Amino acid sequence: MRTEEQIVYELMNIYHGGEVSNDNVVSERLMRSFLRKHRARKIPKFSISGLTITDECFQHVGTIFLEKTKYYYEKKIPAIIYMDGNGIMLTKNEKEIPVMDRMAFRSSLKNMLNKNFPKATMQGDLLILFPGKINECQIDPSSDMGLLLKSFDDEIKSFNDNEKVSVDLSAVLYDPSQAKNYDWTKDPYPCPSEIIDEITISTTQTDLGLMLRQYVDNNVNNISEKQPSNEEI
Repeated sequence: MRTEEQIVYELMNIYHGGEVSNDNVVSERLMRSFLRKHRARKIPKFSISGLTITDECFQHVGTIFLEKTKYYYEKKIPAIIYMDGNGIMLTKNEKEIPVMDRMAFRSSLKNMLNKNFPKATMQGDLLILFPGKINECQIDPSSDMGLLLKSFDDEIKSFNDNEKVSVDLSAVLYDPSQAKNYDWTKDPYPCPSEIIDEITISTTQTDLGLMLRQYVDNNVNNISEKQPSNEEI
């Protein structure tokens, strides 16, 4: 897979391949912002069409601590790309925590079978976690869910004030550079390979096309201003 740096320089070569002087250098930062915008538009469409968003798109953010509120544990996280499944993956001690949309989350809290199991949801940039209630669950303690419940229970008991819990977060980030240890010059760009070309095409046709048109228009205006009027001749 291509790195973000490779994609950026492909776009810069396209831009500078037009009739643009070296005085009009487009920065890497600007190109990367164009990529972020178009990637954020394409990935949800890719997901809606039924294609799988593979693990390559999920970047490791790291261990985060959620603060206790009245009912749940919450924390604001970096901006993510929303799609089917919320665009995040949560684990604790390598056990996966179910992530649901808001309606499913609320319904699950009322479901007699799993209302006391751990679960999470997103509300804007706010991650909301219910760590479960181990004392109210009848479940095999050696099962994945049993081990997950015990992990949360042990952690909550380890804090005297019971004010926070930790989870490991991976996400389809809006800004890939917010991932832990991401190197845009070396790491594969976190995007399905099938749509990288679509992203470069849409960036070229919209953002770069607009910049080139503006450059040409400015040059035409400058030339017109320098030409003498009929009255001056």
